[in-house]
Parts: sequence; C-alpha cells; structure tokens
Amino acid sequence: MQDDIRTLGNIRLNASARQTWVDGREVRLTNREFELLMFLIRHKGTVCTRGEIIRNVWGVKFQYDTGVIDVFMNSLRKKLSTDRDHGVIRTIRGVGFIAKE
Repeated sequence: MQDDIRTLGNIRLNASARQTWVDGREVRLTNREFELLMFLIRHKGTVCTRGEIIRNVWGVKFQYDTGVIDVFMNSLRKKLSTDRDHGVIRTIRGVGFIAKE
C-alpha cells in the first residue's frame, strides 16, 4: 500500500497511517485535529469557510456553535508550532481559514 503523504510548509501528513510530523518530529493529534488538518491541506490556498469545515470535518449533523472550530484550531496550531512557523494556517476574519505555505 502506497502512503498518502501531503505537505504544508514544514508539516508532513500521512493520511493512510494517520501520522503527522513537524520538522521531522512526530506530533500526536486527536482524530478531529487530524481530520481538520487534512481538510485544510487538501484545500490549501483556498479559503475554507466555517460552514464548509463543519460539514466536511464534523458532518452535517453537527449542531453546535461554529466557535468550537476556534477551540480545535487553537489546539492544532499549538501542536504544529515551531520557531520556523510563519502561520501556515491563517484566520480570515469573519469567513474562515486558509492553509498557505
């Protein structure tokens, strides 16, 4: 089976093995953090609205305030941050998020 490796700056994600590395060190993510990162990487360079994230990462039955995305995004950013990090996941105020190298 061939690995499904995706990259975003200094971040490497292996979708089939569900592993993530930052600067060569493995970073453990929760299932939801992993799904969120994978969604953003798949759509890198494109602004992803909160609604799109809710539908695609949480599913259409998710009924909570989209502010929960901010909680997961903050946790994800902390786990992925390094001294070299230049904000590869950026907030687009009032719209959503964009993953950019």
